[in-house]
Amino acid sequence: MDHVFLDHPGGLGLFAVVIGHITGSLVEYWRRGLQGKRSVTVKNHLLVLGWNGQRTIQLIRLLQSGVHGERPIVLCARAEIDNPLPGEVEFVRVASFTDAEGIARAKVERASSIIIDNPEDDITLSAALFCAHKNPSAHLLAYFQDDAISQILKQHYPHAECVPSVSVEMLAKAAVDPGSSQLHHELLNTAQGMTQYCDRYPSSAKEIETGELFGQLKQEYDATLIGIDKGQGIVLNPPVGTKVLPGDRLFYIAADRLPHWSAA
Repeated sequence: MDHVFLDHPGGLGLFAVVIGHITGSLVEYWRRGLQGKRSVTVKNHLLVLGWNGQRTIQLIRLLQSGVHGERPIVLCARAEIDNPLPGEVEFVRVASFTDAEGIARAKVERASSIIIDNPEDDITLSAALFCAHKNPSAHLLAYFQDDAISQILKQHYPHAECVPSVSVEMLAKAAVDPGSSQLHHELLNTAQGMTQYCDRYPSSAKEIETGELFGQLKQEYDATLIGIDKGQGIVLNPPVGTKVLPGDRLFYIAADRLPHWSAA
């Protein structure tokens, strides 16, 4: 039957039309995704809002090395660009970061973390307020050049993490203590070697003092405890007798994230 169908000129023509239609639909689907006009279907993802050229590419690369493919990454931008990393990240282009329809295509309500990095602080603030309203349970991070504007966000959403510009402080620190800039770069570099992590002390673990925990981490994982947050802010180099309770946030240096610990 198939042989008869293909031998018939009309059958061949119909077959070509069907294949052409399917191919055209697939190409159009791919093109819309490349241009950021299609809704993404991911969840529990890292949503990056903003486009700063190579700075954003570097941010995505660091995120990729940090999560090791555990969570998908979605880039949402206002700039008239195509997906800069097709096949690696999902891409959504919007008219503004307060565009309800556009942000919905990026599945903001399903994101586990929302990272906002724009050249203009006022746009960062409006995007952060909008996204926090849409997804108040997400880990919200926003980069600000002006600390005064970041305080406005903190007033409305105290749990938002505002990342300040520390370039001036880093320059001054390196001038007083040579090598400080390289040290901080290594602590933040997730691509290779030792780096800094933050995790919750497991709920199943017993209460322990920092001195004992320091020894355990060093002996079992070659990791170094550098700070603790019990809900009142980060304490660097905590005293030896400090009690560590389940749920406390611990900051440490290690080659890899400690197994069976939950990311904070």
